[in-house]
Amino acid sequence: MEYNTARKQLVLPEYGRNIQKMADYLLTIEDKQERTKQAKAVLKTMSQVTPNFKNTDEFWEKLWHHLFIMTDYQLDVDCPYNIPSKEEDKNEVRSKPSYNQVNRTLTNYGRLIEELIDLVVQYPDEQKYYAVLAIANQMKKIYYTWNQEAVADIVIIKDLARLSKGKLILPEDTVLVDIKELPSNPNKNKKKNKKKKKKSANVNGNTNGNANGNSSNNNNNKQQNKGKSKITFA
Repeated sequence: MEYNTARKQLVLPEYGRNIQKMADYLLTIEDKQERTKQAKAVLKTMSQVTPNFKNTDEFWEKLWHHLFIMTDYQLDVDCPYNIPSKEEDKNEVRSKPSYNQVNRTLTNYGRLIEELIDLVVQYPDEQKYYAVLAIANQMKKIYYTWNQEAVADIVIIKDLARLSKGKLILPEDTVLVDIKELPSNPNKNKKKNKKKKKKSANVNGNTNGNANGNSSNNNNNKQQNKGKSKITFA
């Protein structure tokens, strides 16, 4: 019995060992024309592993590229695409997408708040205070909406200073919007309404059940009394 630990390590495991064996077999074919023909057959088998978008040029170019990787770039065939060499692949620098890495610990306030802060920073000093105060109040509303708990004004003021890199600072004794004036979480209200509806449905069901039960008892009593009225004594 042959164990995987004793076998050659797969270059691209997603295609499986059988396709890797097919790729290895291509290197043993001496005739280039036949080798190209068999390579296309291997590509069709590879396309069954990842069948999505196989009618696009990008998809087939990717498969050709993977086939060259599995054969350690030693495959000599007539390829319809310009496949990079082993050295080009090794030296290729894949640029990572640039994300905003600033203040990642305060992302709960959202990107819009950060954009507002960047905008207000450019305001003249005489126009900044009320704009900064409005941003702080909005931050407090967002905090309460997501956490459903009270937050000290000083926490919001410090978070604002961190987000603005110290450019927008409110006095520590600044009083922000009152929590009591903020709307509660709508999802929380929905749950409460569902519970109320369920409770009222149960009450109505019990009431209707009792009413139906009482009416049926009354009907039985009427029928019994009606029967008794027909009884005569000698």
